[in-house]
Amino acid sequence: TQLQNSPSATLKITRTSTDTKCTVKFNPNTYTIAYNANGGTGSMENSTHTYGIAAKLTKNSFTKEGYDFIGWSKTASGQKEFVDEENIINLTDQEETITLYAKYEPKNYSITYDLVGGTLSQKPTSYNIESVELTLPTPTKNGYIFTGWTGSNGTTPQKSVVIPTGTTGNKNYTANWEKANFKVIYTSDQFGTITGKTEETVKFEESPTGTTKTIVSGYKHLKWATDVD
Repeated sequence: TQLQNSPSATLKITRTSTDTKCTVKFNPNTYTIAYNANGGTGSMENSTHTYGIAAKLTKNSFTKEGYDFIGWSKTASGQKEFVDEENIINLTDQEETITLYAKYEPKNYSITYDLVGGTLSQKPTSYNIESVELTLPTPTKNGYIFTGWTGSNGTTPQKSVVIPTGTTGNKNYTANWEKANFKVIYTSDQFGTITGKTEETVKFEESPTGTTKTIVSGYKHLKWATDVD
């Protein structure tokens, strides 16, 4: 006699003169779970599970640069179905191997700035490994010329700093400045004559050295003015 739902098991009964009671016992199937890094690195041993008994998935040990592990899926491109160490039961009723694929999401990294008194609008403050290429904007500072960024890009100021797609890690940048130059031009009204230099270059927040002049008799010099009334 073939046992129901067990095609590989048979029970042989020999004719007897008395009633015979037969008890058939079944052991639950066991199945194997294999863990696939799915683009990550590392290795994990398979785990064995018994049908009808809940048990935890093995704690993940895979890593992937630029990504955080978020769980497992039954397919490589599918959505997350199980979290790390989830208590699972009956992924199959057959004695077979089920493969679970690691699932990841991009890790976010910060971009911080030290503007050293400057201003900057619409600056990116975060990115991830899949972000489109980022170019740092140019800050401004009254009376100063921006000479470039230093920090995560190195110690030499660079005016153009790019964070390419595929980059990882937090970034820190410091703005570098030098004082702007201004030209001072000396002129006089009809009561005097400039006899020294007529112009000079002065850095922001620094005072000009001045020039010499002659004054018409009967007049005296009061002050230098930036405009004429």
